[in-house]
Amino acid sequence: MHLYKNSESSVIYYVKSLGQLCAVLRNVAQVQPVGGGTGLVQYQITPVLTLPSHLVVLNGVPELKDISKTEHFLEFGGAVSLQAIVQLGRKNIPVALHEALSHAANPGIRTLATIGGNIAGTRPHASALAPLIALDAKMEVRTGHENFWISVAHYAHARSDTPRHRSHVITRIRLPTDYWDFSYYRRIGSRALFGERADFVFLAQQQKNALSEMRMVFFSDVVMRNREFDNLLLGRAIPLSAGDIAAIVYRSREFFAPESFKSAYIAHCFFHLLEDCLRRLR
Repeated sequence: MHLYKNSESSVIYYVKSLGQLCAVLRNVAQVQPVGGGTGLVQYQITPVLTLPSHLVVLNGVPELKDISKTEHFLEFGGAVSLQAIVQLGRKNIPVALHEALSHAANPGIRTLATIGGNIAGTRPHASALAPLIALDAKMEVRTGHENFWISVAHYAHARSDTPRHRSHVITRIRLPTDYWDFSYYRRIGSRALFGERADFVFLAQQQKNALSEMRMVFFSDVVMRNREFDNLLLGRAIPLSAGDIAAIVYRSREFFAPESFKSAYIAHCFFHLLEDCLRRLR
C-alpha cells in the first residue's frame, strides 16, 4: 500500500488488495473510496479541485475488476468500468442495463466511471440504479468490520438503514441472467447537470400469450416501485386491448399518485411511458 499527501492536506491511500482496503476502512474515519474519480469532479464548479481529507483508490485491487458469468448469474467487481460492461454487448448483459449504461455518458467518461461508484452515488444521474433494481440485483458491501450482501433496492432506499452513511466499498454486483421478452429503458428530463432527470424501466415476461412477470421501476429523486401494481397485470392476455390499457393507466394513479412525483412534468412523463410500454407488449 502506498500513501500520498498533497499540498491541500488530502491523504490518498493506494491499496493493492482487499485486505489493505479493509484496513484503511477500519482505521481511517470518513475515508472516501475512489474508482474512476468522476463522482469527485461532477459537481465541482470552482477552478480548483477540492478533495476530501482522506481518499482510498480502488483501481489497484484486482478482485474489484473481475467480470464473471454462470448459468444463472452475471457478476461485476465494483471497480469495473461502465464502458467495459457496455462492451460486453446486448447479448451478454440485460438489455435494460446495456441501454442505461450506453446513454450514461460519452465513451471517455464511461471508461473512467465504475459500476460501484455509479450505484454509490444514488443520484438521478446514477444510470445503473433503476435497471439493477428492476433486475433484482444484489451487491456485496465491505466496511472496515464486516462484509455482507444487500439488494440494490434496499441500498438505494432513501430511508433505509444501510452503510451508505458510513465508509464502505461496493465490492461485487450480482444480477440474475433471466431472459425478458420485453425490456424498455428511457432516461427523461434535462441533460443539464442540475436539471430534472429520471429513469424509467419496464420489464415483462410472457407465457402462452399471457403476462407472467412484470417489473417497473422509476427513479427520480427517490426510487418508485410497487410490487402490488406489478402483480396486478399478471395473467392478462397480450397484446392488451385499448380498453385494458386505459384502465391500467387510470388504476396506476392509485399506486403512483401524481403529487408524489418531483414535478408535474416528471409525472406526465411517467404515465405516458407506462402507456407506451403497455401498447408495445406483444
